[in-house]
Amino acid sequence: MSSNTHFILFLICLYSFFSSHHASTSRPTGFSAKVINRNSVQSPLYDPRLTRQDRIKASVLLSVARHNYIESITSPNSTDIPVLPADCEYIMEYFIGTPPLRTFGLLDTGSSKVWLQCLPCQKCYPQTKIPYFNPAKSSTYRRVRCHLLTCVLYGSEHCSRDNFCQFHIGYRDRSFSSGDVAEETVEFRSTKGDSTTVENFVFGCSHNNYRAGYVGDSPWGIPGILGLNRRGQSLIQQLTISKFAYCFGDYDVPEQHGYAMFGDVANVSGPSTPILRYTDAARNYYLDIVDISVDGVRIKIPTGVFKLHKEYPSGFLIDSGTTFTFLRTKAFRLLVSALKMKLIKWKEKEVISPTGQFDLCYRMNYSDLKSAPVITFHFVNLDLRLPLSNTWIKVDKAQTTPYEGVHCLAMYPTESTSILGNFQQQNFRVGYDLDNTLISFSYEFCE
Repeated sequence: MSSNTHFILFLICLYSFFSSHHASTSRPTGFSAKVINRNSVQSPLYDPRLTRQDRIKASVLLSVARHNYIESITSPNSTDIPVLPADCEYIMEYFIGTPPLRTFGLLDTGSSKVWLQCLPCQKCYPQTKIPYFNPAKSSTYRRVRCHLLTCVLYGSEHCSRDNFCQFHIGYRDRSFSSGDVAEETVEFRSTKGDSTTVENFVFGCSHNNYRAGYVGDSPWGIPGILGLNRRGQSLIQQLTISKFAYCFGDYDVPEQHGYAMFGDVANVSGPSTPILRYTDAARNYYLDIVDISVDGVRIKIPTGVFKLHKEYPSGFLIDSGTTFTFLRTKAFRLLVSALKMKLIKWKEKEVISPTGQFDLCYRMNYSDLKSAPVITFHFVNLDLRLPLSNTWIKVDKAQTTPYEGVHCLAMYPTESTSILGNFQQQNFRVGYDLDNTLISFSYEFCE
């Protein structure tokens, strides 16, 4: 047997020991945490100066930036480094260190890492009311040594001069995050006040962060990222969580918080559809969409439009970070055409988007909105009927009633990966059953 073979067997054994060791220590079987809208007064990104139009404009820019990020990480043969995962609408609260510091992370199904801005900062972007985490003030903070498997699993190949594990994440727009791979005590508090503490939680303590541009004209950023995909040292991977769920509050009611549930407490019941099994895309959550209907009439999307290909970004995935849904251009045009046919009587009400950011807009009142056609996404074994509040977004200032004004279809065309955004997911409990590779949807009032 060759020396290389011996080394590989050694790593496998070490990995088995490492996994069983962490499973037997302070790993919870289930916990939940509060999820809030970035525009809530509870959010570190809350800006009272923003108007509704400012919010929508920022959401559009964030969606486009996020789509670029997803495209970069889902290019099977791409050698490009990804673009920065942009800030998003919904962030999760947690506490880190001893004594605990309250902070937030982007709840990111497109990321395999957990990282947080830390002092001392060589360079950090501003994060408003939430202070930077200071490891020197925590009695439970511990940097990870280079020789430990924890360092390898985090995806780091760098060592400091004193032999501690370092990470560096570079992005296509020249943004980056770098610092120490460390272990710390973290705490998750549910919306009901229950608390769950996790010791030796692995994260990137980032001392050097640079954002090449501020998406949505905001100088503030989310303190860090909570990765939820199926690779590396994401939150679900290192805690060996086989199921999780989240529910995002109403986009138009920022103070309506939602939640995220992990492990035994996660409710993943309801109609479900398979997560596609595809080796090169195993970390991401691809779904098999069959067709789309308008008021029960299928628009007959040609076979292969949403097919997942090895050669280029494609397929249909669900993402927690993208705000508005993206559909392949051919499918998007068919959908718009079907909607226009259904709304032919509203032809005189069709208008150009006041912000120029949406393709299909109508001037509606409450009665119009209630009678607007219903869009259903048909997945394998699941028909996802979108509520009208998850379909149309009001883009102008409030008129005599909150519902009166210009409403636009909250979707975009794309020539690459199609994405089910969180605007279309709002007020659905979205459950991820990883053992059975299923995703379920159940409509509810999240709070």
